[in-house]
Amino acid sequence: GGAHFVITPQQSVPARYIDPKAKNRSRIYYKLADLHAANLEEGAMALLTDERGFITEGTGNNFFMVRDGQILTPKPHDILRGVSRQACMELAQSQGMPVVEADISPYDVRAADEAWFTSTTICMIPVTRFDFRPVGDGAPGPVYRQLLTAWSEAVGVDIAAEAGQILPADLRADGFSNTAYNLNVDLKHIEAYAKLAETIVGRMDVEKFA
Repeated sequence: GGAHFVITPQQSVPARYIDPKAKNRSRIYYKLADLHAANLEEGAMALLTDERGFITEGTGNNFFMVRDGQILTPKPHDILRGVSRQACMELAQSQGMPVVEADISPYDVRAADEAWFTSTTICMIPVTRFDFRPVGDGAPGPVYRQLLTAWSEAVGVDIAAEAGQILPADLRADGFSNTAYNLNVDLKHIEAYAKLAETIVGRMDVEKFA
């Protein structure tokens, strides 16, 4: 299981027009990107690029990938620097896997060994397809699994187990059904939403990840 990310014609708005660090909810370009992704394939999720064609972020999430054992995430110029993004970077560092902020092209993602995205409500979700092609072997990878385990230990919750109990109904009820159908083939590798997210955020040491 896992998410399918696609590059959309709609790009991120440059920081000179809207500061991406301002978490505003009037970003119509997010909605346009979601519509573009849905037109390409039901359940697909948008991955945005900047003016130069480098990956920025999803529509409400941050992107990570692994290539040759190194974790990469987009540079922070044109992205919302999410709390979960920072938490993931801190966890990776604690596991001896530093994260490099880099200019990532769509070509780089096609050559990735594994990928995932982070978001406060759902922690981290594996990206197993990119532009209709499998990422790596098309399954959640070992780095993703290690970080998910570390995150579970940090908050004292077995995230995957909790998600397997609550996620299908909660996702459908909250209008997240396309992604739920895309991901529910393997609930062991799907993370938090609704009550689970509440539990995890409630137990996170916010100052540690600030």
